[in-house]
Amino acid sequence: MQRRMELGAVGPLAARFRVCAVNRAPGMPYGTTMADIAAQHADALAQRYGEPVDVLGMSSGGSVALQLAADHPETVRRLVVAGAAYTLPPRTRDVQRRYTEAVAAGRRGAHHQAPLTAHGPVGRAVQGAMMWLLDPLMRPADPSDMLHFAQAEDPYDVRDRLPGFTAPTLVDG
Repeated sequence: MQRRMELGAVGPLAARFRVCAVNRAPGMPYGTTMADIAAQHADALAQRYGEPVDVLGMSSGGSVALQLAADHPETVRRLVVAGAAYTLPPRTRDVQRRYTEAVAAGRRGAHHQAPLTAHGPVGRAVQGAMMWLLDPLMRPADPSDMLHFAQAEDPYDVRDRLPGFTAPTLVDG
């Protein structure tokens, strides 16, 4: 289900661009940092393309994209970031922590995201119930990968590095 949603978001781009959709690498060890993740992506992009590429990062992928542009500017030709920021707001950090810890412990956790995806108490209640019901369909193969990624994103902050970005950048927060 998650993959289908991702492809729905980037599929229309494939009509005009070569699209390579990536996710976090499996087997992510505890203690991985956003800089580590960005370095993995930079290495893979350099090996595959050998030149700067256009990068689109959505949600947590936007955090990776921003870290990539900060640490490996030679990899990024143009950057588009959607639904992400230079650091996680406290509310997002709390929701993500509750969600990933629940899923890593084998419990339903998708409903914890409702405060970020729905407006108003009724909307959050309805969205939370739907997410709770759909949770088993949205679970990652290895919940610890998702937990370790969230732990890497928790302290992530590239605010002070934004002025040094060399790639043209569009942010749709």
